[in-house]
Amino acid sequence: MGYSAPEQVSEKMGDVDRRTDVYQLGALTYELLTGRLPFETDRPADLHRRILEEKPAPPSSVETELPAAVDAPVMKALEKEKEDRHETAILFRNALRNIESSIEVND
Repeated sequence: MGYSAPEQVSEKMGDVDRRTDVYQLGALTYELLTGRLPFETDRPADLHRRILEEKPAPPSSVETELPAAVDAPVMKALEKEKEDRHETAILFRNALRNIESSIEVND
């Protein structure tokens, strides 16, 4: 349920389409980068409200070792309005690839 897009929570947000997948991929990416979902709560009604009304904290503010460059593509994937998200998962991937060089991996 924590990966649900706004349009899956409320019909008022429009129909499900490929940008719904972009939102869900953005939520998964957020979790992979930060160790938590964009919105966490034990109450489904509260989760739905947060998905519809709140912006998640930028990933770099949750996991301070992340470069701030990660924030823009992930937050765009998590936009409430479908029209404001990446058009496709490929475009989201490309946006992440564009910042790949700014992410330093420490072993």
